Amino acid sequence: MKLKKGNGGIRRDMKALNEFMDKFPSMMMITDGNARVKRINNAMEKYTGVSRGAAAGMMCGDLICCANRLKSGPECGCGKECPDCGVRKAIEYTFKTGKPVENKEVEFSSKHPGGKIKRILLISTVRITTNRENSVLAAFDDITGRKSVETALKKNNKKLKELDSMKSNFISMASHELRTPIAIIKGYTAVIRQELERLGIDSVIGGYLDAIELNSKKLENITEDLLDSSLIRGCGPRLDKAPVDAVKVLRKCISTADEQAGRKNISIVEETETDCLIVEADEPRLSRAIGNLLDNAVKFSSEGSKVTAGISFINEKKFMLPDKSPIKAAGPYALIFVKDSGPGITGKDMEHIFDSFYQGDNSIKREHPGMGLGLSTARDIIMAHGGGLWVESRGKGKGAVFYIVLPAGERGNK
Repeated sequence: MKLKKGNGGIRRDMKALNEFMDKFPSMMMITDGNARVKRINNAMEKYTGVSRGAAAGMMCGDLICCANRLKSGPECGCGKECPDCGVRKAIEYTFKTGKPVENKEVEFSSKHPGGKIKRILLISTVRITTNRENSVLAAFDDITGRKSVETALKKNNKKLKELDSMKSNFISMASHELRTPIAIIKGYTAVIRQELERLGIDSVIGGYLDAIELNSKKLENITEDLLDSSLIRGCGPRLDKAPVDAVKVLRKCISTADEQAGRKNISIVEETETDCLIVEADEPRLSRAIGNLLDNAVKFSSEGSKVTAGISFINEKKFMLPDKSPIKAAGPYALIFVKDSGPGITGKDMEHIFDSFYQGDNSIKREHPGMGLGLSTARDIIMAHGGGLWVESRGKGKGAVFYIVLPAGERGNK
């Protein structure tokens, strides 16, 4: 709220000023330099329950009881000056200096037949001159409801942060606990397979073991995604970075994904511009990020199609991501990409594709089950490395290309 004034304050004749005040929707009152009320408007009458006739001559504390008073000081009102009254201080400051006060927050207790009700107001003051006499025009807005909402939002936000921390701690703990039984399942499966081979037994049991190993691997990947997600979000140790050959990491990831791709008769084609490209990275987690992109590409590509993965060298000092944010580390950079021939990405899916547990529309969920953690984990890992991850798609049915950019060092020759 702003009250306009000229040099030395607002000059109005009393009749025009009264009309202005009564038409104004906010509460208003005119006081002298000691915060004694001269006049109030209709809005202030309705708000306080005090008529303008009764209000005239009151101290401001008789009309609105200040809630900021000192414990040892007198109660505001009853003809007394509260030593810490925010309303009185604003009025006196404006009266003495001629300077306005704009949107000062004060607490007070409004006087009603049923008792006092604590409220929060914004007060604005300006010095005025009427009939050659200086006064102060004070305007008030009740923001109690808004402050209550703000307080509730702050409490809810704090609670959400606590719940998010509890969730992350639980995920981290559960992931660690799941690792042991998964390792035991895989270990005993390998022992059974070796024993069957030693005895020369070739039966359907081998197929059962394949299914156990396949699903154990899926469960292991989910567990690692959960664990990586919680660690990258600050619930565990930092990345263990060292010089890593990104080309070598990519090729290992392609080799691992070939098994899954083979079940759908999908070929993974490598397109690299160099045989060696060094980046500072935590190799296991970088492998997980790239592996998740490859797994996602194979999962959503149709049978008999092709997935292309490659890496190139960008000899630039500065790299700008598609959202216009720069990579903070100076170049050159390694650009890794994974291109699939899947259903493509459109609409809101493009906005939420990297959100945790997001899986697109229901039809895709049914056809391609999963927890929706692969891409969000990959994003968290790459961002923790100081890099960027984004996706491009030309639309429905036209596949997608996922890109990773990381600060790079030396480059080998192909």
